Amino acid sequence: MSITPTESTAAYDKTGAAWKAIVETNLVHAAHVIALRGAGSFNGISTRDANEIIAEHLVPRIEQYISDGKVCLIYDGDNDDPQYPDIGYIMGRLCDYFGARIECIAVQMESWFRYQNLLPTVAHLHSANDTGYQTIVFPDKTFPGNHDYFSQSERLCKLPQYEQWYVGACGEIATKQLADYSVKAADSPGPHKAVIFRAPVSADQETKIREKIEKSTDPEKISRLKSALERRIANPYGLLCTQNGEFILRPEYGNLEIEVI
Repeated sequence: MSITPTESTAAYDKTGAAWKAIVETNLVHAAHVIALRGAGSFNGISTRDANEIIAEHLVPRIEQYISDGKVCLIYDGDNDDPQYPDIGYIMGRLCDYFGARIECIAVQMESWFRYQNLLPTVAHLHSANDTGYQTIVFPDKTFPGNHDYFSQSERLCKLPQYEQWYVGACGEIATKQLADYSVKAADSPGPHKAVIFRAPVSADQETKIREKIEKSTDPEKISRLKSALERRIANPYGLLCTQNGEFILRPEYGNLEIEVI
């Protein structure tokens, strides 16, 4: 595997200092900082829907943003699996497409990090096509809010050039992140933007979950998978939307300028 990251940073950040340095020396000076949020492993969207959103909405927006100056794309480190599209897949395709024209940054908790066996040396996270990202790994149970301490820190949320993109059928974590973003953005000059790119959960992934239930002999895993299946059926567009796909505007998002696609 040969990986050329868009920048050289790869660090195990025990104190938060490495991330703070990225924010203060880089992100605050960017024209646009986009935090990707959205579909996780149990609420992934279809490859067709993911590719359509990327081609019709995400790529044109980033192309427009590049004309303003530096664009930084950050996310929480989900794996890029082309057969199982979630927010890691979205990050991978965008970073593959734009390459060095944008900066791609992953920040991930240690227990989720795919190269834990190499720590404290940090290997770059990357797309399925080996486009490398700047990578920050932080220890579990150390920072309040875990990922939110980093990719949506109060410092970032108050920046007018920072925004969040929610792609696909979002779960509970994403809904909490949107509310947390609103709280942190309070009493600071805007706009504080969030864009919701709607898509239903993938029927193919539902089939895979059912197959895992049938094959598993672990009662705890079966229970977890069944709960995930029930959530998908009850919320076909995720928890940010009604069953018909209409965005649910909640009071806790009151400090944000929200666009729904």
